[in-house]
Amino acid sequence: MYRRRILILSAFVFSLMASGCYEVSRNFSEIENEILLSAGSRYFEDTEFALGPVSMNFVKMFADDDDQEIIRNISSVQIGVYKGRNDGKNNRDLFKRINDKMETLDWKCFVRETNPDELTLIYYKNKNEKLYSMFIISINKNELSLVQLDGDLNRVILASIRQKGNPLHDMDL
Repeated sequence: MYRRRILILSAFVFSLMASGCYEVSRNFSEIENEILLSAGSRYFEDTEFALGPVSMNFVKMFADDDDQEIIRNISSVQIGVYKGRNDGKNNRDLFKRINDKMETLDWKCFVRETNPDELTLIYYKNKNEKLYSMFIISINKNELSLVQLDGDLNRVILASIRQKGNPLHDMDL
């Protein structure tokens, strides 16, 4: 059994490396570079990776039954975490620069929270009139975090709500 797990894990790691699933997309990198430039290069990369369809299927193998529906409807996740310093003095200007870039890439902002200690932005894109992609940007004193989720996010949100005990039987997906 142990040997089988090692073989499966090895095959998974090899498939990730061969398929490039662990690297973030060019679109993610473009947004990341613009944000880092807008932030005045005060941040350096700590962690960055992507999980594509192959990786998400692997994650599904270890997920709780309650999380299966959520993970099944996510096709990819991209994450970047950067360490640095942000004094918060220019958060409004930083938001404007980030927002201008995101709008040129057809992202729409639906959550914006700015205060001296933190800036949080959530953008979305639709595909065929359904929520398909979310891009989350969070900047605080010591860290900048970027997360992009792709998939059938309408179903992800509904499954999350159902998990919390709020069944939405009449909701059309």
